[in-house]
Amino acid sequence: MNWKICCALAFFLITFSSSVSAQYAVEKIDPSLLENANAVIRLDSTIWEVRGRERARMTRKLVITILEEEGLAKADIFLHHDSFRRIRNIQGSLYDAQGNKIRDLNSDEFEDTHIAGGVSVYADARVKKTDLYMNRYPFTVVYEYTINESVLFPNRTWMPVSRTKTSLERAILAYIVPQEFSFRYKSDNHLSLDPEITPSGRRDKQYRWELNDLRAFVHEANMPPAAYIFPFVQTAPNDFTYGGYSGSMKSWDDFGKWINDLNRDKQELSDETIADIKRIKESTTDTLELIRKIYEYMQSRTRYVSIQLGVGGFEPDDVSSVERNSYGDCKALANFTLALLDVVGIKSYYTLIYSGQRFQEVDPEFPYQYFNHAIICVPLQNDTLWLETTSNILPMGYIGQSNSDRWVLLVTENGGTLARTPSVNPLENSVNQRILLNTDSDFHVSGNLNRKFSGLALGNRLGVSLLSESRQRDIINNQIRLNNFQLYTFDYSEDKTPPGSIEKRMMFGINNYFRRAGQRFIFQPVLLQNTVAVPGSGGERNYDFHTSFYRSYNDTIVWTLPEGFQFSQLPDNFESETPFGHYSIRYNYVGENRELEVVRKFYGRRGHFRPDQWNDYLSFLREVRSRDRTQLMMIPE
Repeated sequence: MNWKICCALAFFLITFSSSVSAQYAVEKIDPSLLENANAVIRLDSTIWEVRGRERARMTRKLVITILEEEGLAKADIFLHHDSFRRIRNIQGSLYDAQGNKIRDLNSDEFEDTHIAGGVSVYADARVKKTDLYMNRYPFTVVYEYTINESVLFPNRTWMPVSRTKTSLERAILAYIVPQEFSFRYKSDNHLSLDPEITPSGRRDKQYRWELNDLRAFVHEANMPPAAYIFPFVQTAPNDFTYGGYSGSMKSWDDFGKWINDLNRDKQELSDETIADIKRIKESTTDTLELIRKIYEYMQSRTRYVSIQLGVGGFEPDDVSSVERNSYGDCKALANFTLALLDVVGIKSYYTLIYSGQRFQEVDPEFPYQYFNHAIICVPLQNDTLWLETTSNILPMGYIGQSNSDRWVLLVTENGGTLARTPSVNPLENSVNQRILLNTDSDFHVSGNLNRKFSGLALGNRLGVSLLSESRQRDIINNQIRLNNFQLYTFDYSEDKTPPGSIEKRMMFGINNYFRRAGQRFIFQPVLLQNTVAVPGSGGERNYDFHTSFYRSYNDTIVWTLPEGFQFSQLPDNFESETPFGHYSIRYNYVGENRELEVVRKFYGRRGHFRPDQWNDYLSFLREVRSRDRTQLMMIPE
């Protein structure tokens, strides 16, 4: 009898093990989910158990099959944790294409490192991650882990698929919460992503979202950010406690009040600093000039570091800490600048913003923690000034493309209110250049260039005047891709008067720029201008596309040509105006002076466009590129 029981038990265990493994066999994946995919998420189950305003537990199981080497990076996990979030019971296993278990992951395959970069001096934010390598495909990896949280903060986004070429069999999100617990949620990019709400035990209820059989998204050039494409759910509790600070996210006003509580009583400057600011006030009666001098005072005495310690991810250091250490993170430096302006009676607002190129636009109707940065807003009588406080070299009012044209939260003494940073107008952010070129009888070219960058076009050129001469020369030579180019002299000058500008002047020579064909000489009159890039290819498109132009280019190029030659033919002048931008080029030849003047103007428009406009967009860019590459021919007179 015992023998029979043992055999039956062994048979059951073998059968059970085989059936569990078999579920991960690649052959069980629906063929439609393999199309355009290099990875398939077999299961992504995330269960949150909420126990009040300061305690929650998340249990997750993730099963993903990697079909080919291109998708290998999708086998890795990146789990953020800190003093409020503790990872428990993490484990992983690998399975082959038939669903047979290869092995369990070792504990040392889960690397635990600081998440902060080199500018950070205080941080408890860490990431636990894997970096798997496999040489046989396909394979499947299974992860299971638990995260215990001692905080419930309004910042949850569930997006089981967030990358192209990834399909999904099944994903589940569930919240098990007390009956009296209230929270908000929203979903997008899927027609049927509403929760199923059911009782859970005697005192709880469960909210459950599920996604099934989601085919892979094909990658396309200029795709919008993920939040505009992939299905997602965002959740946010109405009331929360973070690091001992209780708050509410029922409205933007409430969230601003919570930030105000974190910032309270942190603006008391030393007598010495107050005296410095009062002396600055005595030096000018112009408000804008006074703000500029105070802004530059702040820049000259501080540097940026990242502080992510405990509630420090949201709470700024006291201004006395900035004075004492001469450094601070974005929150501390913004708070310090606010205190400096307050000394002279200039009203300003601590401002939360998401800084970055690809971001999810704030939904004014859904208060949520969208932000990752702090700046300063200074409302003036006829305008609003925005101050980026983390750089020592930015001109006053320059906040860069990564902070432009988006919703921000102004933290006022009465609470929070939404505002918007200035939109990007390419005509106000320009690169203007004039190039004078002289060609001698041997067709050697000598040139004189003057180029001025204004507004957002300053980009990463800020601070170049502070570099050594040899480093500046290297930068110029690396940017200019012309054969036989020789740089003779150059210099830079900066003007920090808003919106700020940098001017570059240089003298140079070019050998063998003209291509000889018998008695004829061929050359491209438009030079020292970056060729317009044409992304992707034409054809049918599935998704909307974004354009991110933010500069205008105005070029005047004057060629003085050698005696005894004339043009075989000059191109017609050309102008194009489209929804995507403007381009024009004009040729004017004055024979008695042997001067050819080429005037070129180009700017693109930022925007969100429909898929059926893609080919028109490419045609516009190709036309610009083709016109820029126009070749002219000179022949003997």
